[in-house]
Amino acid sequence: MASAAVGNNLVKIEEEEEIVRPVADFSPSLWGHQFLSFSIDNQVAEKYAKEIEALNEQTRNMLLATGMKLADTLNLIDIIEHLGISYHFEKEIDEILDQIYNQNSNCDDLCTFPLQFRLLRQHGFNISPGISSS
Repeated sequence: MASAAVGNNLVKIEEEEEIVRPVADFSPSLWGHQFLSFSIDNQVAEKYAKEIEALNEQTRNMLLATGMKLADTLNLIDIIEHLGISYHFEKEIDEILDQIYNQNSNCDDLCTFPLQFRLLRQHGFNISPGISSS
């Protein structure tokens, strides 16, 4: 420990000991540096962005299509959520589920009812499991 005088005050300066850490001896990467310098062509990126937008619009049209059965609509919403792209269609999904909840759509299908129950519960609707008894 060293000390230094500053004015009338004595300041103690602690010398830090050098920490020696072991160095790992890893073998060189099989991939080299090819992925570190990856760049995508702007034209390709724009092409992909346009294609993604077209697919989003197509999916939005499928969601908002009239005349779909309840089971088909719920299955489509479930698939979109499982694919992880539901954030693109939050407004549409919420509107559809709100409409289903407000219409009190009771389905007699044993495959559709659990899906309807789960989706409504996941989206914050207060639905009782006893609704199927009516």
